[in-house]
Amino acid sequence: MRYRYYEINSTKKTLTYFLYVIVVLWFFATVALGYQFLVKNSKSTSKKGGTFVEAIFDQVSYLPYLKNDGQSMFYQSFLFDACVGYATLNSEGLKGETCKITTQDYQTYYVNLSTGGKVWSDGVPMTLDDVFFTYDHIIRQNAWDIKTLKTYQDIQISQENDKLKIVFPTSTTDNNYFFSFYILPKHVLEHANSDMYKKIFAANPVTSGCGKIAPKSSDSQSLVFDLTKCEDTNLAFYQIKNYNGFDTLAKSVLEEKNTLVDTYANQVTLEGYQKLNIIKSQILTLFFNTKSERMKVRLRRALGGLINANFYTGDYKQYLKKYNDPLLMLFYSDGSNIKEFINRLSTADEGEEAVQQKDLQDSGVQPLKKSISINGVERKFLFYLQKPEKTFNLDIKFSNQFEVIKVKDASGNTFSPKNYKKTDKKITYPLELGKNLKDGLNQYTIEGTIKGKTYTIANIDLYLLTTTAPKVEQNTDVSKISVVYYNNLESNFAIKQLRELLTNAGILEYFLFEQVSSPEELEAKLVMGNYDILLNTINIGLKKDILKILTTSDALVNPSKYTNPKLTNLFKQYTKSPQKTELSTEISKIFAQDMPFVVLGYPFDFVNVKSNLLENGFAYTGDLYEYNWRNHLYHTATLVQNTVLDFSKLKDISGFIRHIQQLTNPNLSGNIKAEPVVSGSGENLSGALQTITETGNQNSSLETSDQRPQINTDNPFEGLVKPA
Repeated sequence: MRYRYYEINSTKKTLTYFLYVIVVLWFFATVALGYQFLVKNSKSTSKKGGTFVEAIFDQVSYLPYLKNDGQSMFYQSFLFDACVGYATLNSEGLKGETCKITTQDYQTYYVNLSTGGKVWSDGVPMTLDDVFFTYDHIIRQNAWDIKTLKTYQDIQISQENDKLKIVFPTSTTDNNYFFSFYILPKHVLEHANSDMYKKIFAANPVTSGCGKIAPKSSDSQSLVFDLTKCEDTNLAFYQIKNYNGFDTLAKSVLEEKNTLVDTYANQVTLEGYQKLNIIKSQILTLFFNTKSERMKVRLRRALGGLINANFYTGDYKQYLKKYNDPLLMLFYSDGSNIKEFINRLSTADEGEEAVQQKDLQDSGVQPLKKSISINGVERKFLFYLQKPEKTFNLDIKFSNQFEVIKVKDASGNTFSPKNYKKTDKKITYPLELGKNLKDGLNQYTIEGTIKGKTYTIANIDLYLLTTTAPKVEQNTDVSKISVVYYNNLESNFAIKQLRELLTNAGILEYFLFEQVSSPEELEAKLVMGNYDILLNTINIGLKKDILKILTTSDALVNPSKYTNPKLTNLFKQYTKSPQKTELSTEISKIFAQDMPFVVLGYPFDFVNVKSNLLENGFAYTGDLYEYNWRNHLYHTATLVQNTVLDFSKLKDISGFIRHIQQLTNPNLSGNIKAEPVVSGSGENLSGALQTITETGNQNSSLETSDQRPQINTDNPFEGLVKPA
């Protein structure tokens, strides 16, 4: 009996023990699930902290003026201040915290320092002398011989009491960009040369921004900016890590499962990242070489119309954002008659002798009369002339009394009229066949002197027509239209589209495509003029203004080599009053008549950001541009959050049950609604328990999945040549 009693007692104790264990486990499980339920359904507020890591593949500089690309200028903004923020110039104009800038005509500007003042990191207050030193010594005088600053050598800068007066050579809103240059400390750099700036100052820069360079770490390929004192961002540190190409980064993510990097720029999207289309500060443009014998105006119009009607199809939106400004988008043809003009190439005359009267008239060129009048200076004229039987004496009349007049031809010969008197205000210039008048294009420059100063009065382009023309062999490469393009993603896509539409039009055989893979090759083609059509991106800076392309005939800036004095004058008026529709209408009509180029669109730069960051504040509904996407990320990204537990949610028993059902059956997740994450100050709420959770660790790393990360194989760029 004793043994039986012992067995019964032992069994009861065991059952009791297991019951206690089950109760304890149930209690802790309920607490854990309840906490998880509260976290999921409670509000979160942003908190400053964490390190944001950007992978880079090119050289950048945190020192102003050594590199002025958008990426470098963003990093420079951590350390230095400008009168106007480069990332807000388009949206906010000349508004800035550092300076007060005023202008009435976008040519003359006045600059004052704002009240409150900035202080350099060595304790010295920033003054107007620092601004004057930067604008005059560093930029205008170009004391360090920086190539990109040479365009500012003609501005005038003077200091008048408590303000600066800055006068630019011409009136244009592009002048606003000047004030986005960062201000440097005069008391440190006044006597510094370029080497001292790059070495001594770079090692220990005196800055005015809220950020600073963190002490060097063991990672020699990284640079870390300390942003703990910056009140306009939730990021505590911003790290840029240099990788030797994208393949190195991909290997680190795929094979080493390294999730350190928060963002990188590449068309390939790795798992755990989402791609953003960033609009570049460039325009992809198809330039027609107007000086090429093959690219006559009627062919340019037909080709432009054919492209406009058929180019914007297929995968276009994955590579380019369409240029939707009505300016320069008027076309007088749909390209349906292009074969008529293409077929003329096989019977066209070779070289400059092929210039014919009808083509010139189509371009708006007028016949040369026996007398022309020139009003003012810096004028441009285009004429054609039937071959004269003897010397053609051209009377040229002037509106000003020039003391000396000289006419130079393209061969360098100079003509000075005899017995010229300034009161006459006219000369007679003899055009002699075989000397200063030859078949094809002849160019003349007229110069005049007043009180010792020489002015360019006018440039005259004169086409001499021929009555006969040599025959050329048909169906050879010499009769084909050469298309030169640079080896990059957007150009390769554009050429693919162009080939397709030319094939559909039945004229592909008349085109010869040539790819160049280096800037030197491209520049050589431009300088030598060895192209009929050039496809290239034109860097248009922050203002995104294509109009300035046509203000010069320099092929490196304007590969079409097209200039029109009337158009240039209209452009100048338009930059001052862009709201005047009559100006834009007249510009578009002249452009459609002459068709020097076709705008294809804005290329995309493809930036990949960790998915969890896009879910926590970085999402953006508008367009992101090359010059402002990092700035947007800087202001909105959150790596650390405060989760404020709302215990009133415990009363929601049905919601808690649904939460448990979701965990046991993930297919029900679509029926569960969680409270959205909201941004806030991160302060405690009364009666609530504050718990800090992070979207990542200090390096904002993503949680790794069971499966190995893979490159997204659904890639629209597959099959295209990668950028050189």
